[in-house]
Amino acid sequence: MKKLEKLIYSKSWLPPILYFGSVACIIYIIYSDFYLDKDIKIFQYGWLNSVFQDIFFVWFFYITYLAIKNYKKNQQ
Repeated sequence: MKKLEKLIYSKSWLPPILYFGSVACIIYIIYSDFYLDKDIKIFQYGWLNSVFQDIFFVWFFYITYLAIKNYKKNQQ
């Protein structure tokens, strides 16, 4: 995980893009599921209750963890 963290922090513009891109995907998923009643398809598999959803949310929580860790480091 240290290699991934170094890769993410290697460019100053990459962490905000990854984090807010993930937030935008979550907003789009909620909007398309609840308001449009459409299921998102990735490789012809439905999004809800799939492995893609699990991987995405683990990725989102990891990016959130890195953001909090970076925020605490900048506070000190």
